[in-house]
Amino acid sequence: MPPSIEHHIAYITARATRSLERELEEALRPEKIPLSTARVLGLLDDTQGRPMSDLADAVLVDPPTMTKMIDRMVSQSLVFRAPDPDDRRRVLIFMAPRGQETWQRVQPILAAQQARLEAALSPEGLDRLTDALNALMQA
Repeated sequence: MPPSIEHHIAYITARATRSLERELEEALRPEKIPLSTARVLGLLDDTQGRPMSDLADAVLVDPPTMTKMIDRMVSQSLVFRAPDPDDRRRVLIFMAPRGQETWQRVQPILAAQQARLEAALSPEGLDRLTDALNALMQA
């Protein structure tokens, strides 16, 4: 008899992800910032612009969804578009000053979850989990 769905790696990781995302969404609710917006701001925090396709991949959404997200974030003055200085045909997304202010408010929320999760594991356990998850993504 095959193992139940509760023992499937994909099911377990999806459940864990869903639980962690719900926790963050709830924590971000007072800031009125969707988790996807917080992720985009976090990716843009390095002050280097990023192409929309890179952001879509990193935030785990399809390009049309990312375009809508960026349109909304532009209208909220969180980000802005600018031509890539190395390739004028390409557009990069940068964090605007209001986006930086927003990121400064929400980053501690994400950091608190990360610290709590890291504290739940030994340093060796955290390394093993990270290595195992990376290996699963390569499988």
